[in-house]
Amino acid sequence: MSNYFSGDVRSERAGATVASGVAGVILGPLDLLRYREKTFTVVNHGAVTLSGVALQVNHDPHGHESGLLSSTPGTILPQPSAGLWQDYDTTSFQSIATGGVRSLNVAGTAHKWWRLVGTNKFTPSVVVSGHLNARSV
Repeated sequence: MSNYFSGDVRSERAGATVASGVAGVILGPLDLLRYREKTFTVVNHGAVTLSGVALQVNHDPHGHESGLLSSTPGTILPQPSAGLWQDYDTTSFQSIATGGVRSLNVAGTAHKWWRLVGTNKFTPSVVVSGHLNARSV
């Protein structure tokens, strides 16, 4: 028996090393406006507890996903406005122990841009991965 998903499906994976005292983008920015259901997952691969991860949204109607290149060689397209990021959830991914995995399901929201930003209060740096699974219906 096979799994059946209606609508558009998207899966993204990324990671980062979050240094002590510095916030670092783990996943995103991703344009998820057309996806009604989203599941964000964070995995701590580091040797110490990850202090926290904020799920953030941005309403900027402009911008492009991270790393997209323009038709001009060597030119990276601009991302959404940095000053418009707002915390959507700051509690679901707090204090993730070594090897810990946490997920958050989000449904029915109309925010365009999404990202995961990690914070680390401990030494050494923490290696973290972020995962997204989304579908439009």
